[in-house]
Amino acid sequence: MSSWAPVDAASDGWAIGIDFGTAFSKIAATNNGGGGAGREIMPLHIGAAAKGRRSLIVPSALFLDRDRIFFGPSAISTLVASGDEKRQALQSFKTILGAEDFERAIDLMPLRSVDPSGTFKMGELIVLYLAYLLELMRQSAPSRLGPLFGPSSRVRLRYSRPGWIPRRATQAHHVMEQLFGLAADVRADVEGQLLAPDGLPFHKAKDALARGSQGRLPNLDGGVYEASAVAACHYVDPAVPNYLMVVDIGAGTADFAGFARDPRDQSVRVLPSARVTIDVAGDSFDRALMRVILRKAKGLKRSDEQHALWRNLLANIRDLKESLFEHRRVEIRFRNHVIQCTAREFIASQEYRDAARELAEVYNYSVARMAKAVKAEKGKHIGIVLAGGGAFLPCTVEMAQKTKKVDRTVSFELLPTTPAWTSDLSSEREFEQLFSQMCVAFGTAIAGQGLIQNVLPSWLENPAASVS
Repeated sequence: MSSWAPVDAASDGWAIGIDFGTAFSKIAATNNGGGGAGREIMPLHIGAAAKGRRSLIVPSALFLDRDRIFFGPSAISTLVASGDEKRQALQSFKTILGAEDFERAIDLMPLRSVDPSGTFKMGELIVLYLAYLLELMRQSAPSRLGPLFGPSSRVRLRYSRPGWIPRRATQAHHVMEQLFGLAADVRADVEGQLLAPDGLPFHKAKDALARGSQGRLPNLDGGVYEASAVAACHYVDPAVPNYLMVVDIGAGTADFAGFARDPRDQSVRVLPSARVTIDVAGDSFDRALMRVILRKAKGLKRSDEQHALWRNLLANIRDLKESLFEHRRVEIRFRNHVIQCTAREFIASQEYRDAARELAEVYNYSVARMAKAVKAEKGKHIGIVLAGGGAFLPCTVEMAQKTKKVDRTVSFELLPTTPAWTSDLSSEREFEQLFSQMCVAFGTAIAGQGLIQNVLPSWLENPAASVS
């Protein structure tokens, strides 16, 4: 089984980690300073560049409005302002890249509610969104990083990747190379129009896609598995337990993965038996909340009214869910109706309990497998790291806090979501509150070369079976 250094301490140039998340996208940059005092890490303020509500993250969304395309926060606001209850933004489209037959998936047409004109294929829309991300990266990166694109660039680019089906990992990376290569060409072609307040015209998008070469970005290193990126972030701290269990609850999937660090040379390896991926994740709780809100909308009697409310909720349910747990209640205004929901009502709902129970069942399975592997190596202590947008869910925190000793020799400890070392490397304070969502971007940026996989790694030849 191969092992890797969590951080490439010998490098002395800039590296950028791009986390094209299912719900939100994040980007971080690091300069390891050759392992010396010059090490630096920073989140890029792509949300501010996008003129969004939050300066560090942007919604992974695009909206096709008549003959123009809007991205990120503009996609959501334009959809809401349109008042068209039959339309929807394209969201959670990263999950397409995790499909077994992803080449066919990206060649499909989106729903008519997304693209009524039938102008674009799914792959083209993904390329356009990636071009938008690259432009946000260019706009928000400090000038001292130098050029980010072209032959003179010395900045390395990496992307976070989902738990690809092992036998398709190499092909998936080749597809990502093509998507990023074409996205870089499109970005250079339309440039500032990707951030224009009035959107990108269809014809300019189609022309740029047609002119793109699909050539490989020369400074694109490869992909970093999301759970490994989280582990890399935390293993930077020598005080972190040598055994880590990463619980990464994103929007589309929840990943459970085990890691072991050798205290002698600090190399890290994956414990394959503890790895499980399920599709009960943030989106599952989003849909649960939508069903609770719909049930509370007693004034909506007709099915067409209820369907219209469902479409309306789709646009901003992720923000509503965050606000619900932050303020303990939310209020939704729809047509002439006001619908209120409290956090207590949502947590008590059957929908919430069903999703939480399924998540806990797989978590406990992974815990048992992790404990067995660690016990076989005579280990005694395991750190639990929560990551992803679902890290703040009450059921997630509760199941991690309640993890008891599996037997008398192995114990678990819930670690802080923001590792202490980050305060020494960045003057940024805002990212600390979002670190559970930002850590994949950070880990992707700081990852050592052994973590950057563009071919099938040996430890994935016989992984633990995925649960779906």
